[in-house]
Order: sequence, then C-alpha cells, then structure tokens
Amino acid sequence: MSEYQFYDFAAVDRPLTKEQMSQLRALSTRARITPRRFTNTYHWGDFKGRPDEMMKKYFDAHLYTSNFGYRKLYLRVPASVLSLASIENYLFEDCLEARESHGNLILKFTLNNEGGGSDWDDDYDWEGDHRESRYDDDYYRDDDYDDEDDDEDYDEEEDYDEDDDDDSDAGDDADWNDAPRSLDALLSLRDELANGDLRALYIGWLGAAQSTRFDDDDNSDTDDDALEPPVPPGLGNLSPAQQSLVLFLRIDDALIAAAAENSPPLKSVSHAEQREHERQALPAWIAALSAGQKDAWLARLASPDAAVPPDGTGDNTPATIAAEVRRDFLETLRKIKSASADSANTPADSATPPRRTTQALFRRAKEIEALRKQRKAEAAARAAAERARKAAEAREKHLDRQAAREHELWPAVRKHIDTRLPKEYDMAVALLLDLRDLARRRGKEAQVAFVTQLCDLKDAYAKRPGLIKRIDEAFAKNPGDAPPPAV
Repeated sequence: MSEYQFYDFAAVDRPLTKEQMSQLRALSTRARITPRRFTNTYHWGDFKGRPDEMMKKYFDAHLYTSNFGYRKLYLRVPASVLSLASIENYLFEDCLEARESHGNLILKFTLNNEGGGSDWDDDYDWEGDHRESRYDDDYYRDDDYDDEDDDEDYDEEEDYDEDDDDDSDAGDDADWNDAPRSLDALLSLRDELANGDLRALYIGWLGAAQSTRFDDDDNSDTDDDALEPPVPPGLGNLSPAQQSLVLFLRIDDALIAAAAENSPPLKSVSHAEQREHERQALPAWIAALSAGQKDAWLARLASPDAAVPPDGTGDNTPATIAAEVRRDFLETLRKIKSASADSANTPADSATPPRRTTQALFRRAKEIEALRKQRKAEAAARAAAERARKAAEAREKHLDRQAAREHELWPAVRKHIDTRLPKEYDMAVALLLDLRDLARRRGKEAQVAFVTQLCDLKDAYAKRPGLIKRIDEAFAKNPGDAPPPAV
C-alpha cells in the first residue's frame, strides 16, 4: 500500500500576507497556497514544515491525515477568551494537549490507532506528524525530512491572484477536488470554544480515555478511579462541528450517550437574540474604550498604508482593521459573560452534575450498548414477524387464486417440464408447491393423493436429475406437512 499524507491549514481570523505566502512557499513547491489555505498531499517523502510553528505564526486550524493510523487536529483560540488554566481538567497526555503562544491558546487533538482500538477502516486516516510527541521547538530537524516528491510533476504557476482576495473560500475550493474536506466541518469549534462552549474539550477527553483504554481493560492505560472532567451542558444535543469531532476521534455512540446522561440541557440563544444583545452592548463598549485604542485604530484607517494593496492583503486594510475591532468587541462580551457565569455558580450549586469515575462511565456505556443491542434484536424480531405475517397473507391470497384453476395445474406442470428449459423447471416446481399447499388445505386424504401424484411424476422423469434435484431442494426449503418421498 502506498503512503498517503494530507496537510490542511486554515487562516480564519485574518488572511495571509504576500510575504507570509512567500515564506510558506519555501516549505513546499507543490502546496496549494492561498490567503486562507495551505494544502498538500504526499505519497512519499515528508513535509519540511513544522506544524506547531506554522500554527504559531500563520494559521488558526490544522488537520493532518495519513494512512498509517494517525489523526491530528490543531485549533488556535485567543487566550483572552480561553485560558490554559480554565481547561486543565480536560487535558490528556499525548491525546489532548494545549500551550499558550503569542496571546493564543493552541489546542491539539490526537488519535493514534497503533497499539489498540478498533480496526482502521477509513478511506484515509487522521493525525499530525506522528513523529511529534511534544511542543519542543527544536524537536524537528530539517534533515529529518525527505521532501524529494515536492518537485515531482509540479506545474509552475502564480501562487496568488486577485481572485484569492475574497475572504470566502469558495474560489479556493474548486482546486481541492481530491482533498478531504473534513477541516471545514471542524472549523466552527474555534468559535464555540471562544464562546465558552467546552463540549469539544470534553469530547477530546472522552476520545483520549477511550483510545487509551482499548477493548481489554487489562491493557488499559486509563486510571479507572480518575474522575471525568466537569461535564458541560448540551452533550445530548451536539452541534454539527462537535458531531464531526466525535467521528474524528472515533468515539463510540454509547460512550457519548453515557456522558450525556449527566449533562444538563444547553440554554440556547437564537441568532436574532444574540445580534440584539450585541447592538445593545455596543455603545457601552465604545464608551469604555480608551482614547489611545480609538486613536490607534483611527490612525491606521487614515494612514496612507490603509489603502488596499494590489494583493489585497496586509494588517492595515479596512477589512482587516474592521475584523480586528469586531473581534475585540466580541472578546469583551465573552469575558463579561464568563465573569457573570462564574459569579452565579457557587460551590453549593445543586445544578452542577456529579462527576463519575472513568470506570463508572465506561461501565454505563457498556450497559447502554447492551440495551441498544437488545432493542435492536427485538425490533428485528418484530420486523421479521411482520414480514412473515405479510408473506403468509400474500401466500393465502395466491392460493385462493390457484384454487379456482387447480384442475389446470398438473397439466401445466408437465407442460413446463417437457420444455427441458431450466426456467421452465422452476415454474413447474412453483406449481408443485402450490398443489401441495392446496392439498394441505383440504385435509389428510388430499395430501395423500398429492404425494401419490408427486411420486408418479418423479418416477416418470427419473432420468432428469436436474429436475429431481430442483424439486427436492424446493420442498426442503419450503417444508410442509407432507414432504415428498424419496424416489
């Protein structure tokens, strides 16, 4: 099997500059680079870049997939809205890790299929560079990589044109015909985390606990007496991105259901309500801004550098400044919301769901799975019984129609047999089954008469073993009260 590696990086909050794109091009001559995306596929060799460094400098999300049992997802969130201290309970060594860098919190979700777990049956597998096991800037060495396939079959072209200015990725997507699109399904996790929704972190912890536990508890690396992290609300109604993360980490449905039992319903706010809240809060936020901050933004907007450069990128474009201002506004709202929630929750808060041990959580998941299997088996039995009932009704109706022409059936059987055609033999056998069941309806004497006629028929055509075999097999598959005697 040939090697397969896929790298996908996304710049969400702000586009890459021309200079940054040039720096990234030095890492790979084959990568598809736009102001919003960096993608590349390898079938031999490796990528020269350092994903952790690229996340620090350029990107907000990264997905790596391979066909040798690894999946990895990076997410970068402003540390002002999600601190390392607030998520420490969810972290899990080598599976869910985090570090602060340049005012951001970088999360890393990892799934390694080697050494345990279920069979790998994906079309492609997910992970970051499998040789990376820690956030050590010196961990990568340039001579660790063989990028010999970088220049193979590469068509020189411009990396960037005016069409790439569009902040939406619609124009870029057309060039990714062969690339897995899974990163797009996971991007909104960043916004959810920034808004205080910690379900993704609980899912990450749950996936880590499952992947280290394996199927055999004797080989488990998980501490069964350890408590699960705080259970966030809404696990029973995951967002689309969170559902994608469950699939990404290959978490068993029963384990998600067990976790959701202790998760209170999520208090949802409609989009219209959120927009109205922002409108009401905006004047107070503007009034609270320092004069220095306002002057800095206005200076950048009025500066000659604020004109949109030819390549449409830069830190002082109106669009970039507007995005920065709005991000600052939303971060302030999130801090206020978080502080309000913290002050409302006291240690005596009875609404806080109890935390279970890992062993209790997995035990409950097994119970749920067993119950699901039982219900599935019961449903299958009911469905089979219903199919049998309908088949019996249909059979009776068919026999009613055949009873009206029973005197024609024996001659028809012989007529089909005399053609010596296999399909005609099958039709003859079907008529014999009808005759048997019609005889059963009339009672014992009719059944004896049928057996006698069947024996005579088989004697008459004894030199046709194919026909005799068809008759015997059909009566064996459709047993009746009067099975045909052996010839």
